[in-house]
Amino acid sequence: MNIPLEKVLVNVVDQYGATYTVDAMCERSNDKPKSFGECIRSINIDDEMIKPSFDFHFYSNKTGKIFKLS
Repeated sequence: MNIPLEKVLVNVVDQYGATYTVDAMCERSNDKPKSFGECIRSINIDDEMIKPSFDFHFYSNKTGKIFKLS
């Protein structure tokens, strides 16, 4: 079953402590309530769609920065 993704704004912090407000694609499901962080499938920074790692950090191939939700 395909669950639609919704664009939301989130704050992320890079490894240097700089905070950014970015677009994120969030999977919303009425069947299983999830915490907000668990619903995020990717973030968009400088036109780069970044997917999270297992520890829920987002690594940018474009800039080399590592982001996490704040």
